[in-house]
Amino acid sequence: MRNLILKILSTMASFYVAQKLVAGFHLESTWQAYLISAIIFLLFNLLVGPLIKLLLLPINLLTLRRLLCRNLYIKLLLPRLEIQCSRVASR
Repeated sequence: MRNLILKILSTMASFYVAQKLVAGFHLESTWQAYLISAIIFLLFNLLVGPLIKLLLLPINLLTLRRLLCRNLYIKLLLPRLEIQCSRVASR
């Protein structure tokens, strides 16, 4: 509950700052307007956030596969390579 109140208050504050700094962003200057807009914004994020994560899951899995293959290559194949270093004659 405390976390929810903190999120609502911080969203209200961000809307206030955005109204002051961004031209074209207008809200009524009452705390009720900020509260309602913050609650609507948080509900929208609550509903849309998991949907976006679900839609981006294939991209995340492809990226993870590439990362795992690269790490596997580094750990298994590179230790078997022997690098021959020759000394360079100094002048």
